[in-house]
Amino acid sequence: MSVNPGSTTAVNVGISGDRPAAGSYEGVVTITGGAVPLHVPYLYLVGDGVPANAIALSGDGFVGIAGGVSSPGAIDIKVVDRFGVPVNNLPVTFGSTTGGSIGSADAHTDGYGIAEAKELTLGSQPGEQQFNATAGGMRVDFNGTAILPPSINSGGVVNAATGEAGQGVAPNSYIAIYGSALSPTTRQFTTLYLPLALAGVSVSFDAPPLSLPGRLTLVSPGQITLQAPPELEGLNSVQMKVSIGDFSTDVYNVV
Repeated sequence: MSVNPGSTTAVNVGISGDRPAAGSYEGVVTITGGAVPLHVPYLYLVGDGVPANAIALSGDGFVGIAGGVSSPGAIDIKVVDRFGVPVNNLPVTFGSTTGGSIGSADAHTDGYGIAEAKELTLGSQPGEQQFNATAGGMRVDFNGTAILPPSINSGGVVNAATGEAGQGVAPNSYIAIYGSALSPTTRQFTTLYLPLALAGVSVSFDAPPLSLPGRLTLVSPGQITLQAPPELEGLNSVQMKVSIGDFSTDVYNVV
């Protein structure tokens, strides 16, 4: 095939003949006629269908409320042979070693060698959690964490200096929030500025259409201290919540 200077055309390159033995085949397609020859590499893989490696595609490092659903809500495994070719229609079993359950799961890998389990419910105890997938004699573990649901005590938002509640939240003032499971650990700010998040914890003040972040000085399971955002000036009512990743407390009304 020839192509005139300055013009384009589509070229389909194929392989004919009998299927070769399982393996990896590579080479180049050479294009001549220009100032220099062009060499376009190709790789052709023929699988043997024997599972050789199982890979965790997604879902490792999940977090969720103990006894509740995880985020993300699915785990995926991919199985390939020794040449990297997906192994399809391979039986797969999913399970949990920490009391969790699975709502639905693929029984076999698909044409891409992938199988998925969805609607993961964590075990009732907070702490380390584990799901797994077994295929072709290989097991892949997916590890994550279950946390207790964070909550703010009734009357648990106070002036950080006086410890008094019910005074509202003034712009730029320092406040303390008391509750349970507000943070997975204790962490204090060490930067030259007050951060918007510590240990994955953040606090937001919502007055639609505004959503304003607080600047944290300390987070711990039972207490958070922070500086209220200056943009609260002139607002009569604001809803506040504490978030740990994708999980939040109920909203707390502050004046």
